[in-house]
Amino acid sequence: MHNSNIIFLHGWLFDRRIWHNLDNLFDDRFNILMHDLPGYGENNLLGISSQKYCDNIFKGAEKNTTIIGYSYGGLLALNSFQNYHSNISKVVLINCNLDVKNHKNKILNQKNIKALKTSLVDNKDKSLKQFMYECVKNSKYHKTEYSSLLKTFPSDSLPETEILLENLDDLLIPVNINCGFSRQKDILLINTKEDSFMSSTEAYTINNKTIRDESISNVGHIPFISGNNQIYNLVNTFIKN
Repeated sequence: MHNSNIIFLHGWLFDRRIWHNLDNLFDDRFNILMHDLPGYGENNLLGISSQKYCDNIFKGAEKNTTIIGYSYGGLLALNSFQNYHSNISKVVLINCNLDVKNHKNKILNQKNIKALKTSLVDNKDKSLKQFMYECVKNSKYHKTEYSSLLKTFPSDSLPETEILLENLDDLLIPVNINCGFSRQKDILLINTKEDSFMSSTEAYTINNKTIRDESISNVGHIPFISGNNQIYNLVNTFIKN
C-alpha cells in the first residue's frame, strides 16, 4: 500500500470506462479508487443521490487523498469538498463548468440542458449519440474518438433515463464557493480549448485566486481518449506542489 490516494469521479452519462486508462499512469505510486456513480456502470445502488454518494466518498476518504472529478463528477466533488475536506489534500476538476446560470456557455447552459432532457424522453438513443458527438466534435481526433465512444459505451450499458434526468437537474443548480480554500494550492481546474460545451475564454466566478487553472489543446470535452499524457503531466505537477 502507498501513502497517497487518488479517487476518480466520472461525468454525466459515462461511467469509469471514460478515463481510458488514465489511472494506470499513476498506478505505481498511488492507491487508486475509481467509482461508478449510482445507476452507472457496476453501481446498482438505489435510493441515494449522486451528491449524497459523493459526500460519503469524501467523508470516508483516507488521509492524503486527491480527488479527480470530470465534468458532472467535478461539480459533485466541489460541492462535497466544501463540507467534507479533512482528509482531502487536492481536488482536480476537468472540464467542469462552474456556473451554467450566469455565463453564456456554448452548450452547457440551462436552456440546452432542458432541451437535452426533452430529447432524452423523446428518443434516448438518438439524443445520447448526438451528445457523444458534441463531446468530441472539435477535437483534432474526433472521428477516432467518436468511434471509440460508440464502441466503449453501447446503449445497453448506459444509465436508465430516470437517472440521467435526475443528474441533469443537478447541473441546473449553481455552485456556491466558500472562502475556506488555500487559494491556488487546493484546487486545479483543467479546461480543454476545443471543448464545445463552454468557452475557454470566459472568466469563471471562482477561478481568480481561489482556483488554479490550466488548459490543454487539440481535444474536446472528453480529453481522455487522446489527451491523457497532457492531463497526467498537469495533475502530477499539481500533486507534487
